[in-house]
Amino acid sequence: MENSPYSSPVGLGNLYSFVSVAINPTNVNQVYVGSWGNGLLEFNNASLSTVYNAQNSVLDSTFFGTTNISGMDFDQNSNFWVSSSYGNEILAVKTPSNNLYNFSFPGFSTGTSEYTKLIVDKNDFVWILDSKHLKITVFDYNKTLGTTSDDRFITFQNSSGSGEIVTLQEDLDGEIWFGANPGVGVIYNPQNVFSGNEQIQPVYIQQDGQTQLLLETETVKCIAIDGANRKWFGTENSGVYLMSEDGTEEIEHFTTDNSPLFSNNIYDIKIDGKTGEVYIATEKGLISYKGTATDAEDDFSNVFVYPNPVRETYHGVIAIRGLVEDTDVRITDISGNLVSQTKSLGGQAIWDGKDLNGNRVQTGVYMVFNASQDGELKQAAKILFIH
Repeated sequence: MENSPYSSPVGLGNLYSFVSVAINPTNVNQVYVGSWGNGLLEFNNASLSTVYNAQNSVLDSTFFGTTNISGMDFDQNSNFWVSSSYGNEILAVKTPSNNLYNFSFPGFSTGTSEYTKLIVDKNDFVWILDSKHLKITVFDYNKTLGTTSDDRFITFQNSSGSGEIVTLQEDLDGEIWFGANPGVGVIYNPQNVFSGNEQIQPVYIQQDGQTQLLLETETVKCIAIDGANRKWFGTENSGVYLMSEDGTEEIEHFTTDNSPLFSNNIYDIKIDGKTGEVYIATEKGLISYKGTATDAEDDFSNVFVYPNPVRETYHGVIAIRGLVEDTDVRITDISGNLVSQTKSLGGQAIWDGKDLNGNRVQTGVYMVFNASQDGELKQAAKILFIH
């Protein structure tokens, strides 16, 4: 991919090799961009405000002066974590009050490591991938930035039977999933990672009556988690796989042969949790897919149905949104006869407009009764259906 220089509006010269982006979850107008060679760019209200590098900040650089930034993420306290490659202080953090700290770890291969991916999990543990030496480092600052006496870190390599670790992602249950060359692995109890007993475990599936490793012949380059905690795996040669929550069931497999994908070589996958839209970056361009899962809500205060009314010319699916996790959804006619029943995928349920016998329903008003898994939350909605 060709690097296109960005001419800075504040006279900082040509900036290029943008490899990662992070949006502040508490201020969406603040965006950070990682550059492989030109440091960290901070944008506020779509304007470039600061470029952080080894010369003006705690970020470290290579011996010849470039600052390579790739991994970035925010923790639950809005601290912004950044990894830089080929230096000594591989990890840095910027607090909401703009205090800056950096960290080095004894025994690291400083000056030769490429830290290409970083995530912060629900425990506020920082996971850093060294793709060159195939290592994962986990760091815990114990909520006390500026005090190193209670910091913890552990480094381990893949022992799951799969090869080079390429990417990692946390799911909705807090499990850490790894994409490798080849295969997939998972750490089921990351809260115990500092015990030294947690390792990357393989995922087994049943296929043609045989037990096999999940995607054992595929290079998994990216992982995305949708609102139903299902796993989207982007591969180097075989397109996109949508797997069940535990990874054992294949739900969809998109390739250039059966979908509008431009290429089977997938660079990245991102999901809009509010709409369920899945954005897939391939080597030949970006494409989107209207996913069926959205982020779950805490209550039923924002339930809505789309489209509504359902006109006679519409033959797509009907979405019931604004639901809590695992909502029981029952659709009845106005007399109370059950027409359809399903469970939400995250915060959304899908109805095809057909009754229990597979027939398109008649013109009329239909009730949608929603209930949380424990039955404590309930909400009803109406759909006008025109046959």
